[in-house]
Amino acid sequence: MDTCNYKECKLFDLLGGTPEQCPNYQEMWFTPSDGGKPILVKDCAPRRTFLMISELHQRLIGVEKASEEDRNSTSRLAQSVTLLAQALDNNENVRLTINDRILLDGTK
Repeated sequence: MDTCNYKECKLFDLLGGTPEQCPNYQEMWFTPSDGGKPILVKDCAPRRTFLMISELHQRLIGVEKASEEDRNSTSRLAQSVTLLAQALDNNENVRLTINDRILLDGTK
């Protein structure tokens, strides 16, 4: 996807000439991983930078959400283990069923 649109660019209007003379103009060749035909992408550096920042921001939000979900599930597990330890420490009459043993040590 080309981001250089020199027909609507105010900097290009000031500089004149060709798009290649613009200080923000970049050309990059990408070769697909399947070995297909190389693709030429003509970019305006500031526009491409904003697009990349937006993409990274969205990824960061996803990572943060996953981290919070992991933290919350770990907190619930820690509370359950704490309650179990307190019950065992108080010498209460605790009967572990088969399902409880699976949660504790993974055996049947």
